Amino acid sequence: MSEVDSFFKSAFSVDNVIFGFDGGDLKVLLIQRGAAPFKGLWALPGDLVYPNEDLDTAAERVLEQLTGLRGVYLEQVKTFGAVNRHPLGRVITIAYYSLIKVGDFSITPASFAQSAQWHSVSHVEELAFDHNEILQACLKQLKYKVRMAPIGFELLPPKFTLTELQQLYEAILETELDKRNFRKKILSMDLLKDLEEVQEGVAHRPASCTNSTASATPPSCPKASASIFSQDCLSVESARARVGARLAPTFYLNKILALPCFPLCVRISTKYNPEGLLPFRMWKLPSGAEPN
Repeated sequence: MSEVDSFFKSAFSVDNVIFGFDGGDLKVLLIQRGAAPFKGLWALPGDLVYPNEDLDTAAERVLEQLTGLRGVYLEQVKTFGAVNRHPLGRVITIAYYSLIKVGDFSITPASFAQSAQWHSVSHVEELAFDHNEILQACLKQLKYKVRMAPIGFELLPPKFTLTELQQLYEAILETELDKRNFRKKILSMDLLKDLEEVQEGVAHRPASCTNSTASATPPSCPKASASIFSQDCLSVESARARVGARLAPTFYLNKILALPCFPLCVRISTKYNPEGLLPFRMWKLPSGAEPN
């Protein structure tokens, strides 16, 4: 075998990190492997790429074969190529991730996936292969995206309170946010519209809302140059109540657009800032938090 032939002895695989939100906790979809290697261990939904298929097609195929999920937008995050990451030989894997609403999808394990379940990200234990490292890399990317762009709104119901929105951000960022200043910044971005309704079926005082029917098409998406959130939000003054003291407004977003610069469908309002998507800083990224 010539030296050149040795370069064609590596395999490629894809691993999918599917994050889910169920209204209070950030979860990740894992499969329990029913075949060697690492039989019985939990792992990310992943498998080898066929010689005649491209990477994106392979990621979609593997996800559907192992979990039954289809039609999920997958974004490529990072390549993992440690020499000994796979016990059967040299396998270079490409990680994909997505963020979905748990209740909108039905999980059906198949192939070598003995079972498939949602696991709390904060309680994931040892996974097969180097999947813990892959999970952390994708979680880091998700946190970065949340700081840089208003993603994740599609995980909420069509009408939601600011409290529910804050709980979503806290679940993804794994940190508690200042309530007053979170609302201050979210409202200042003109992403939300008030509804003339109140919450129903709640034990506490129902939240109030207003309505807007304006519509427009935003310009193309510029590159965000500053994060949405920074630690200096703690010094920002409290947001002014829009519909009366002590009433938490319920909001909806009037446009649902798939913007190419975001990994998910992003709902945005009609008031769009052409000079920069998100010029508001709320939390600074910690040192070394920028994705590769």
